[in-house]
Amino acid sequence: MNEMKILDVGTLAARPILTGVSGGERALTCLADELVKHVPETPVVLDFHAVEVLGGSALRHLLQGIRRHPQCERAAVVLVNLSEANKEEADLVAEAVRTPYISAKYSADELSHTELRGPLDPKVARTLQLVIQAGEADAQTVSQLSNEPGVVTAWNNRLVTLQSMGLLRERKAGKRKFYSPVIGGLAYGS
Repeated sequence: MNEMKILDVGTLAARPILTGVSGGERALTCLADELVKHVPETPVVLDFHAVEVLGGSALRHLLQGIRRHPQCERAAVVLVNLSEANKEEADLVAEAVRTPYISAKYSADELSHTELRGPLDPKVARTLQLVIQAGEADAQTVSQLSNEPGVVTAWNNRLVTLQSMGLLRERKAGKRKFYSPVIGGLAYGS
């Protein structure tokens, strides 16, 4: 958790209501200085506790801008402290742009209730679930855990896809690459 910085969207944007493309643009502009300092391949954590109303267009514009930022290209986006209504908007946006996000609660300097929400290709989703189950795994381990016929290369490709989305981190041990969830306690499809 020490490498993640929490960006308070409502306070930085100085608005409790973020709607429309202009709302997303305002939020993105207000986050610009922080995004430049972002550590690549670590999650971008956006706190929405001070945002009462979050419109889909604003969120879509904000997320697309973050994902295009050079420091954030391979970073998962974590939306924390969303109200139920704002979480519903985030789910609609994830479905519309076919890109999942991580939802969580944040308090006392700790993330909890971390859950990947939104669409994933079924085989990629299965790969993620197997890595979550194992805690850390390489392609060979995932292949064995799956009990499915197929080549290890296909599992490796799915692991790389999940890493490029920022959902898994990679650790090299010799020639082997091991993957683990980018955030501890991450759940998907439970």
